[in-house]
Amino acid sequence: MRGRNWLVRRAERRLGPKLGRLRYVASSRRIFRKALFPWSDIAPGSLKAVTTADGSDPDRRLVARQKVSLGAGGRNALVFQARETFWVFASDDDPRPLVVAAQESLREAGMADAVRATSGALPAVVLTGRTALD
Repeated sequence: MRGRNWLVRRAERRLGPKLGRLRYVASSRRIFRKALFPWSDIAPGSLKAVTTADGSDPDRRLVARQKVSLGAGGRNALVFQARETFWVFASDDDPRPLVVAAQESLREAGMADAVRATSGALPAVVLTGRTALD
């Protein structure tokens, strides 16, 4: 429980001034992050799940001029661009629940084409080397 609280505080500090608040949805023993952002700031089609062939943290392979890393690290990540910054949510959990949470948040925010806007997010892209996001 202490580790989760530390992660929540870290994420809230990083997201607070730029993208709003972070809400956590618990499902059995796993915690999936569901971010509530001003969705108009997210670049259309920028939402993408990534993974690595060797199981290493994909966040270390993603390179951008402005990148904010959130999550506990792991073999999977969800990446999107908002306000000239790339945001990376990394974890060992399957990225599918994060994509579904993003679709739901887009729908709740009034975006009629939420499914179409996130349709390119899955399947996850397998990173084999350093990848520039810019």
